[in-house]
Amino acid sequence: MKRLLLILALTGCDKPLIAARLGPRGARVASVERMTSAKQRAASKRNIKKAARAAKKKRTIANLPKKTRTALGKQANKVKRQRAHAS
Repeated sequence: MKRLLLILALTGCDKPLIAARLGPRGARVASVERMTSAKQRAASKRNIKKAARAAKKKRTIANLPKKTRTALGKQANKVKRQRAHAS
């Protein structure tokens, strides 16, 4: 419990989400994930939109290394699948 409180104090989290996941060799590991507030989610969405506009204007993505562009595409597809599956 002390360790959990320490983690919460370090992350500044007031509403933790405790989830069990499988770690290496199939062992169950408890992890604490920080739940974001509505303000933080809204700010994050604004930041993403701003970054998208800047990237489109400056063609930042086109100038990235091929490996990075591939990773971005794979991540985008992963999120797309997750959202399609969630709804």
